[in-house]
Amino acid sequence: MNIVLVGLVYCFFHARVLSQTNLDSKFDHVGLPQLFAYGNHWDIGFTMGTTFQKQIKDRLNNFDTIQDLKKWVKSTDFGKETYRMYLFTNNQTFPEYVIELEAMAKGAEVNFEDLFILNMRNEFMNAKDEYTGYMVERRLSRSYDSRFDDCSDYMTLDTLGNPVLAHNEDGDVFARGTSFLLWAKIFGPGVREEVDFVALVYPGELATNAFFANKFGVAGSLNGLYPKLTYIGGLGRLFISRDLLGSRNDNEALQRICRPGQSIGHNYNIIFCGSCFNQSFFQSPVLISVETAPNITNLKGVPRYSTAHFDQNGGENAQYLFHANSYLRLNVEEMPDKITSSEHRMKRAAEIGRADGWDNILKILGDTKDISYPIYRTASPPDTGFTLMTVAFKLNEQKIEIYLENPDPDKGNKKSKISLSLEF
Repeated sequence: MNIVLVGLVYCFFHARVLSQTNLDSKFDHVGLPQLFAYGNHWDIGFTMGTTFQKQIKDRLNNFDTIQDLKKWVKSTDFGKETYRMYLFTNNQTFPEYVIELEAMAKGAEVNFEDLFILNMRNEFMNAKDEYTGYMVERRLSRSYDSRFDDCSDYMTLDTLGNPVLAHNEDGDVFARGTSFLLWAKIFGPGVREEVDFVALVYPGELATNAFFANKFGVAGSLNGLYPKLTYIGGLGRLFISRDLLGSRNDNEALQRICRPGQSIGHNYNIIFCGSCFNQSFFQSPVLISVETAPNITNLKGVPRYSTAHFDQNGGENAQYLFHANSYLRLNVEEMPDKITSSEHRMKRAAEIGRADGWDNILKILGDTKDISYPIYRTASPPDTGFTLMTVAFKLNEQKIEIYLENPDPDKGNKKSKISLSLEF
């Protein structure tokens, strides 16, 4: 087993963990730690577990949804069978990522079962509700607060043909200060494919449910989608997104995203700019938005997915696209209570229309004109979501920029911006 070298850098000295979050604090923002680690899958998982042991324990202990799911799994035959099916399917397909979770649990001194349920919480919550065979319809009266996956993305091609992607990472306000940037170099025994990447990670989770970039020039962001039906025993979306980090190009990213047998839905917004990272590449930059949904009628067949391509030749939706947490292209029945904010955000984005230049794009993601459900969210009732940070992908400059406050140049604190060079 390799000895892992770890560097933990705090961008702000007052970075806080979940149990210390205080909305009345004199600080206007929280820090964003960065973790540097290398080695095989066990090394990476163990490093995350030991480094963020307290945050992982805090999250598991204070996460009522996880406690409820644990009781259900242990106390019911169907809960036990659901756990067995989900673990079997994901371990058969992605054994290396299960190893990462096992090592993380070992390093954090928590139960593997707890971490697996945390990473599959939406899938388990679906299965817990009414079911018939492999089909489940969730009760609409139930409150689903497992974790806010409510995010917003704006994407387009600029006048020079460069792909433009900006992402609001939304979540529960109490998640402030708990996520970290993982810079990982994965290689060694048991590693199927070597890859270097940076990704935003939440304590106890696989990388990533938020955004990433890798050494091959593939980058992207993720938005939650909420179909009413689910495939019990299917692949978890966090396992799919973890696998996405190894993509070498846009075609490979699509293959990984559209893998058959997925349990629920997700939206992936992908940039491929290999020529920006490797001068031997001559492919034009590519920008793609993909929606996936469980294929209930044919569980082992082709998954349900839809893609929107942006290209210099005038592909589908070539001008621009704003994506929130509602399906734009697939005909999927969704949970009404999970798309209220999305409907408001998409309506407001449509009113603004296409934006040119980064300042104008960041103004859209920082927009607060809709008082009830703004694009930039502050957990002000009736909205419960909170924009934790905004990321701008500037791959043609080999960097990403992260804003810990409102990214609108006229609203936010310019000192909240962190610029990261993508030199792997």
